[in-house]
Amino acid sequence: MIALYSKGAGKNGKHAAVPAVSNIAAISYVGFQVFQRMHRHIFRPVTSTTVRFGTNHYQLLPSTSLLCRLSASPQVKNNNVEIQTDDLRTFDVLERDVKKVEAAMKLFSKRGKALAKAAQELANSLGG
Repeated sequence: MIALYSKGAGKNGKHAAVPAVSNIAAISYVGFQVFQRMHRHIFRPVTSTTVRFGTNHYQLLPSTSLLCRLSASPQVKNNNVEIQTDDLRTFDVLERDVKKVEAAMKLFSKRGKALAKAAQELANSLGG
C-alpha cells in the first residue's frame, strides 16, 4: 500500500490522502504498487503493462476491491518480491476462482432487492 484516500466530512467533503483509518468503509481509494507473478511465489515489480517503459505499475483501488492482506512480510530478493507459503495458497485460491471473485465484485455495485436477488443467484451457482 502506498497511500490511503478518504472523503472528508459532510456531503461535499473532498477526497484527500490520510495517514490511517479506523474502518475499511472510510477508505475511498487505496494506492498500491502492482506486482506480476513471475514464478510460483516470486512476483516482479515491472508488469507486462509497464515493461516497455521499464517502470513499476501503480493503481488506485476502491475499498470494495480490498480482499485480504498478507499474513507475513514478503522478502525482497533481486528486486522481486517473494511471498510466504500461506499467502501463496491464498493467491492460488483467488486466481483459480477469479470468476467467483468477479461475480462477488458485481454484487458490490448493486443495491436493495437487486442485491438480494443477485446474492441468491450467486449462491445457487456456487452450489449453496
